[in-house]
Amino acid sequence: MKECDKRNRKCDKRNRECDKRNRECDKQTENVINETDNVINETENVINETENVINETESVINETENVINETENVINETENVINETENVINETENVINETDNVINETDNVINKTENVINETENVINETENVINETENVINETENVINETENVINETENVINETDNGINETENVINETENVINETENVINETENVINEKELKNG
Repeated sequence: MKECDKRNRKCDKRNRECDKRNRECDKQTENVINETDNVINETENVINETENVINETESVINETENVINETENVINETENVINETENVINETENVINETDNVINETDNVINKTENVINETENVINETENVINETENVINETENVINETENVINETENVINETDNGINETENVINETENVINETENVINETENVINEKELKNG
């Protein structure tokens, strides 16, 4: 009996373990099923998005074909414009060549004119140098004239002073001559008096 109970207990224990494992398996299976459902839903979404993209791509392709047709038309028109532009370019090149000739001739005239201008500038520079030298000579001459005028003024002052001295000397001479004359008169009168006395005494 005891052994049977013991075995039964072991069996119960094993059964419980099996039940536990079964529950875990069921839970894992549910998780897998749920994940699978999620993947399926996502896949359906991707399919729907892909269909939308395909539809949009078809629309884009149609639009692109239209654009290509329009572009071909534009290309044709552009080719026509290019041909016309090439003609204009050729005509423009001819005008440019003629203009170059005119420019070359103008350059020659400009060069000649520049040469004349340079020569004229040289003459002007030389003339300015002569003018500057002349001004220097004039300034030096003015200085000499001023110095000469100063000497003349000083000489005139000396002459005036000399004239004054001469006049004073002449006055002194005249006064001296008057004194001499007076002295001679006194001498003559004295001699006359002496002679008269001698005659009386004789």
